[in-house]
Amino acid sequence: MPSEIQNEVVEQTKKQGGYRLEFYDVVNVEKNIPTGTNGTIQSIEHRIGQNGREVHNIIMWKEGQASDLKVVGNNAKSSALLLGQHCRGFEEEEYNCEINGRDEFNEFKFNPVSQWNEVGEVLGSDFKVDRPMYCNDSNTSQTLLATRNDGLLGNMKPLCLSLRNGEPLLVGGGRQIGNYPIVWKWKRKCVNTAVQNCRKSNTTVKCNYFIEVSRVANIMNTGRGMNVVVSY
Repeated sequence: MPSEIQNEVVEQTKKQGGYRLEFYDVVNVEKNIPTGTNGTIQSIEHRIGQNGREVHNIIMWKEGQASDLKVVGNNAKSSALLLGQHCRGFEEEEYNCEINGRDEFNEFKFNPVSQWNEVGEVLGSDFKVDRPMYCNDSNTSQTLLATRNDGLLGNMKPLCLSLRNGEPLLVGGGRQIGNYPIVWKWKRKCVNTAVQNCRKSNTTVKCNYFIEVSRVANIMNTGRGMNVVVSY
């Protein structure tokens, strides 16, 4: 920043209450989903905490096993297209989220286009990926817009939830979480073999929940040095 702006900030640290800096922080919560039983609906509930914090956005990022993306009859891996930096999507998956003891949606969000819309709510703009990278439901897969071996199909499908209230504020623009932790609910249909252009969908999954929260730093000049207190 220009020196005059820096000097103004320094002067504010000397005033009553000090300088208040509001900013976003991203909390990463890691979870795992075990292998599912073929032909069943696997239901998972992950408690991801954030008690007493103000939450703006939640992103569920799923990483499948390398064997999920193996090219049939070849030693190459279709994950090479994205250099392994994929977010695994499943043909039949749905989710909901319990906030302060209440489900955010009236029913589980299962339509892939509706799920894609939720990503746009978090990003503030459309999620710009080719359709088969996100929508890899059975109908889309059978259109052969992409094949399961080309590294595109269902390889970039984060599931998201925006908790913003419409106010353009760092603090006060999200959802305050009480004493009850956030519970992310997720389901998938498990199939243990690849069928036509659909991949198997019962394998172990590593999940990362990226949670955007508000934080406040209070900076005071005490005469003996700077005192910085950071809180949620």
